Amino acid sequence: MITRSRSRKVAALLCAAAVFAASCGGDDSSDAEPAEEPATSAAEEPAEEPAEEPAEEPAAEPSGDGASAAEEPAEATLGDPEVDVLRICQAPSFSGLPAQIAVNYGLLEARGITGELVQCASGPANAAALISRQVDIVANTPDNMLGIRNADFDVVMFAQGVDKHFFDIIIGNGFGEIDCETGDWECTMAALDGTNVGVVARGAAAEQIARQLLESAGLDPDGVTYIATGLAGTTLAALESGEVDWAITFEPGLSQGVVDGIGYLPFSLRAGQGPAELDWPSLVLTTSRGFADDNPNTVALYRKSIREAMDYIRNPANRDEILAEMATFLGVEGELAEAILDSNIGSFSLNAALQQPRLENNAAYAVARGILSESQDFADFAVTPG
Repeated sequence: MITRSRSRKVAALLCAAAVFAASCGGDDSSDAEPAEEPATSAAEEPAEEPAEEPAEEPAAEPSGDGASAAEEPAEATLGDPEVDVLRICQAPSFSGLPAQIAVNYGLLEARGITGELVQCASGPANAAALISRQVDIVANTPDNMLGIRNADFDVVMFAQGVDKHFFDIIIGNGFGEIDCETGDWECTMAALDGTNVGVVARGAAAEQIARQLLESAGLDPDGVTYIATGLAGTTLAALESGEVDWAITFEPGLSQGVVDGIGYLPFSLRAGQGPAELDWPSLVLTTSRGFADDNPNTVALYRKSIREAMDYIRNPANRDEILAEMATFLGVEGELAEAILDSNIGSFSLNAALQQPRLENNAAYAVARGILSESQDFADFAVTPG
C-alpha cells in the first residue's frame, strides 16, 4: 500500500506530468505547475501566463488521427466542475489503472471532484450501469459503446484511453503447440478451427473479436464453441482444466497465463498483428450526451486527470509506486506485475485524443458484426469536452 500522504501524491503527479509530457508529447506543459512551484491545480494558474504554442508540439505526437493536445481547452478556461461527485465504472484490469490513479492519488480531488469507483466486471455490466445511471463515466471498447446506441441511448465518446488493443489471444498449453510461425494469425486461427474458446461474456467484445479473427482468416465464426469464462482467474482455470482451448481476454490474465505456465501467446493484437478489421483503439471514455451537455467542465477535467494519470504511469521514475498500486488494485506482485506493466504500458494514449479514422473503422466493424444496426458519422458518437 502506498504510504505517502495524498497531498504529496498530488504534488508529485502534477509536477511529473509536466516533465514527462515534454518528452512524449502527451500533454500541454501549461496544464501543470513548474517543478519548482508548490503544487496547486492548473485552474489556479495566473490567467496571463502564456500558453504553449501548437507549433512546439513534439513530432512524436500521433498524427492525423484526432485532435492534437494543443486543441484541448486550457484548464484555466474551464471553470469549476458542475458536480461534486463523479461515479466511474471500474474493472480490475490494467486498462483501468489510470482511473484508479486519478481517484486514489487525488488528481480529481485537486480539481474539486470526488471520484467514486463502481465495480463493472464486463462490457454488458458496464453498459447497464451507464444506461441505468448508476454511473456517469464508463471506459469501454468502442464497439460495445456503439452497440448501446442501438437501444436509442445517446452515449458519446469523449476521450481515448488505450490506442492499441487490451484484448488478446492466449492458447492453453494443454492444447499443445500449433505448427505456425509466431505472429502468423491466419495460420493460428486455422489451427483453432473447431475448438472451444473462452470469452468474458457471450455476445460481448471478446466474442466479437474471436469471431472477426476467424472470419478474416476465411473460417466460419460458428465453427468454434464459445464459452463464457469471465475475468482472469476463471478464464485461466478454464484453460488449465481444458474446458476451453484458447481464450480472448485481457490483463492480468494474459501475462499471468504465461508466467504460471498455463498458456502462450501465438500472436499479439496489442502489437498490431491481426486483420485490418481490428485496427482500432480498444478503450474509449464514454458518457451519456445529456451528462456531457450538462457537465462540460466536469467531463473535460476528468479527461485531463486521466491524461495526467497515464503520463505518471509511463514515467520510469514512478515504476515502484505503480507496481505497488497494481498489487493493491490487481492483486499482482513481483515478476507477474512487472510483466504486465512492461507488456502494456505502451498502449496508453499519449494525449487522450479520439482517433477519428480508426474509430470510423471500428464503426464499420460494428456494423459488419451486427453490433450496430447502421453506419453512423463520427460526429454522431463523439464529442470534444470543454
